[in-house]
Amino acid sequence: MTSNCLKNGILTITIFYFTVNPINAQEITPYNNQQWFQYYNHIKLTDKSVLKSDVGYRRKNNIKNLSQYIVRTGIDYKITPHVQLVVGFAHFWHYGNNDSLNRLESRPFQEVIINDDHNTFKISHRFRAEQRIFTTNTSGYFNHRFRYRVLVNIPIVGFTKKGKDSKLYLNLSDEIFIHTGDETDNNLFAKNRVMIGTTFRISNELHLIFNYVYDYSLDNLSEILLFGIKQTF
Repeated sequence: MTSNCLKNGILTITIFYFTVNPINAQEITPYNNQQWFQYYNHIKLTDKSVLKSDVGYRRKNNIKNLSQYIVRTGIDYKITPHVQLVVGFAHFWHYGNNDSLNRLESRPFQEVIINDDHNTFKISHRFRAEQRIFTTNTSGYFNHRFRYRVLVNIPIVGFTKKGKDSKLYLNLSDEIFIHTGDETDNNLFAKNRVMIGTTFRISNELHLIFNYVYDYSLDNLSEILLFGIKQTF
């Protein structure tokens, strides 16, 4: 049963990847690379609720240009041992290639997370709805975006030092985005995001994250390197 669940998770990632990505990727323009630096903070409020926040500093074109700043926070409430409900808000500053601010984004969001824990791996399904409110120098617009992500975490190797158990995990995920509303060109498909990487759990309170992300939309292809620090209190 455990092996079937793992196979199903990996199969889901594979199907999403080949369904939404064209065979001839060379036709996708423009291309850019990005470098994301993220800090995640989880503060336990009660036995069932956690305040989850993160801030991001994102650059592009081999770190030459500023891409985004991000501030996000939300309350995570555990409905059952395997189901979580999250309600939160994010704010983005988006920059053009000349490092000038070209739009602001306010983003309320709601999500449901379903976890399937096993002895040797974990599969997580996340369903998120976002209400995206954009403001530019000349106008504003609004759209809805819906996201589904399947994430598989597999422990690779463990370490024990000074009574602390550290562990290195392999991360595999695929996330599909669909949207509707202003500035969507009547295209339901927004993007697909495939990720592979590692998380090093130094302790229960501190994690280091390194991920490679392949982010594809109809008019853009991005390769992203994500460096993250996660603290839990």
